[in-house]
Amino acid sequence: MIKIVVSDIDGTLLFPKEERISDRIKEVIWKLEKKGILFVAASGRSYNDLRYLFGEVADNIAFIASDGALTIYQNQVIGKYPLEKTKALSFIQDVQKETHAQAAVYCDYMTYTDSKTEGFLKMMRRNMRNHLMTIEPLEKIQQKFLKIGIYYKDTIQEEMMELLPYWDKQFHRVYSSDDWIEYTDAGVNKGVGLEKLYKTFGVLPSEIVAIGDSGNDKEMLKLAGISYAMQHAPDFIKNICDYQTINAVEIIEKLL
Repeated sequence: MIKIVVSDIDGTLLFPKEERISDRIKEVIWKLEKKGILFVAASGRSYNDLRYLFGEVADNIAFIASDGALTIYQNQVIGKYPLEKTKALSFIQDVQKETHAQAAVYCDYMTYTDSKTEGFLKMMRRNMRNHLMTIEPLEKIQQKFLKIGIYYKDTIQEEMMELLPYWDKQFHRVYSSDDWIEYTDAGVNKGVGLEKLYKTFGVLPSEIVAIGDSGNDKEMLKLAGISYAMQHAPDFIKNICDYQTINAVEIIEKLL
């Protein structure tokens, strides 16, 4: 019997240019709840951003936010795996000293930056739904550091070339793109958040369905008893999954 359905958000439930979860998905979440199945949103996004996405059903589901660094159910923290603050600040100092990249620190309910670059700030405010605060120096942040994002408008891999070999060993590089690199603490990923959640609820991995589409879903998909890769997912994700799909919502609806 399935007791948990966990899904990635961007590229799985939410596609480009979509800013809110559809009414169809909300209806599915209510139906799952009536059947005693917990829906879990697993994302690299911050907790507040995820709550905004799910609107009126946010209190009916669980969240694995910041790529597994924070797991929350009904506003109660189930698991939290922060970066060591001194080491995280040393990393950001290296980035700012050696490159032209911008840094953002993801915490429980707010994202912080010391950047003064207006283009970066505008982009972050849009992405964070205004849950962004400029603070200088970053040492003033009182919350735990859950994730660090590094942005460079051109090729981030080239800009960070001298730093990556060392810092990739210190943290877990959970996400990479042409202009972004994101780190959680070593060993922290969506699978860690999911494991904490299912043990809290007394659920077995065999009672979990997981759906995802990218590298930061890997551990979560491998953990679940039944796993689906989106059809556009890279081959290494498809190869670890039981099935493929072009529509995550349809897969979830089949459980009802």
